[in-house]
Order: sequence, then C-alpha cells, then structure tokens
Amino acid sequence: MSPRERRLLLGLVGSLTFASVYAGFVMAPVLTQIAGEFAISTGTAGLVTAAYGGPGILTSLLMGPYSDRFGRRVFLVAGAFVMGAFTLLSAFATSFEMLVALRALAGI
Repeated sequence: MSPRERRLLLGLVGSLTFASVYAGFVMAPVLTQIAGEFAISTGTAGLVTAAYGGPGILTSLLMGPYSDRFGRRVFLVAGAFVMGAFTLLSAFATSFEMLVALRALAGI
C-alpha cells in the first residue's frame, strides 16, 4: 500500500469513526424536544440514544470474525451505508417506536 493510499484510508476510517460517534451522541441535546414531539417523558426519549449504541455491541461481536476472514473493506462500506441510510430515515420517523427502530438499525 502506497503512502497516498494509507493517508486516504486513514482519512476514510477517521471520518467514519467521527460519523459513528457523532450519530450516537447527537441525540442527547435534543431529547427534550423529542419528548415534546412524541408526548413522552425525557427518560423514555433517552431510548433513542440507547437504541443506537446497543446493537453495535452485538453486531461487532458477531461480525468481527467474518471481517477477519473476508476482509474489512466490505464491512466498512456496508456499515457506513447502513448507518447513513437509517440515520437519514430517522429524521422522517412519524412515531417514537419508528424512531427507536430506525436508530437501532443505524446502530447495526
């Protein structure tokens, strides 16, 4: 791998890491607004944040051996697409249950 390719890969992995962390924590400051929008308590609205983090733990444990065997590129690309697509769809959730489900899918 050339130095240019290494820099590009490092930039890509760094950007994906930032996006993942950002998508996980961006909901915390708006939990009050989410609670008001769906007429639920702020504590219940906190499920939106937990729904994103929980599936990632399980998915990484299950997919880790496969990424070692088949290569990480496919999993990085697929993971970035899944996270981006379901995070975007979360913005259009019409119910709290749908929002939690979409955030859980994004966390995968």
